Order: sequence, then structure tokens, then C-alpha cells
Amino acid sequence: MIDTRTFRKFLMLLLVGLAMAAAFLPKKTRYEGLNVLSEIRIPSEMPGWTSVDISDQIDVNQDVYNFISDVFARIYQNPYGEQVLLLVLDAGNFHNPKVCYTSSGYSVKEKESVTLSVDQTKIKANMLDIHRPDRAIFLFYW
Repeated sequence: MIDTRTFRKFLMLLLVGLAMAAAFLPKKTRYEGLNVLSEIRIPSEMPGWTSVDISDQIDVNQDVYNFISDVFARIYQNPYGEQVLLLVLDAGNFHNPKVCYTSSGYSVKEKESVTLSVDQTKIKANMLDIHRPDRAIFLFYW
């Protein structure tokens, strides 16, 4: 005969195991986007800057990216070799980039927000200073 304490421990382990299975086993549904990236017109060249489209290098078909429907990614470079990555996601589950970059081994410092001017529109953007021994990035998001 099983004593009450052993039975309760077994029952708790069983419930935790079932909860984990329910959370991690079902296939996650893929976010179906709003096709917003097809509406955006972003120039491929600007005075002193040329670009390369790298959207096809980001494989959003992996299960880990189920929250992303579409991606626009372009690297702009000036004659001095300085580069800017413009990344726009049609995503259904945005989370703060501090979480992603910290878990990827970067140290992340929040900076003061900045205001970007795009045509006649002003955009208030958050700014992060992101570092790893092999890379340093300023990241703006809104």
C-alpha cells in the first residue's frame, strides 16, 4: 500500500509532467501577417549610401520564428565602410530586443530615446547600446 505522502509526491510529479507536455508538445501555430511590408517603400540608395537586401538570409520558416510572418532586411553602407542594418518585421509577438540580445551573449545598456525624422513624420525610438567582444551595435526600435 502507498502512503499518503508518497502518493501526493507522485501526483504532483504527474501533474507537472502533464503541464509541461501540454505546454511544449503541441505544434505552435504560425502567425499570419497583415502583409504590411508590401505597402512600405524604402529606398535602396540614398546620397552617400548603397544597400544590399539580405531578407532572404533570414529563414523565418524555422519553428522558432513562428511569430514572424515576413521580414525586410537591408544593410546600408557608406564610402567609409560604416554600415546600418534596417530590419522591419511583420510579427505577431514583439518582445523587447533587450531579452533577445542578452540571451545571445551581449551586454545591453539602455540609452536615451531619440526622435527620427522620416519625410514629414517624427518617430520616437528607443535606443540600446549592445556589446559583445566581437561586435558593437546601436539598436533603435519603436
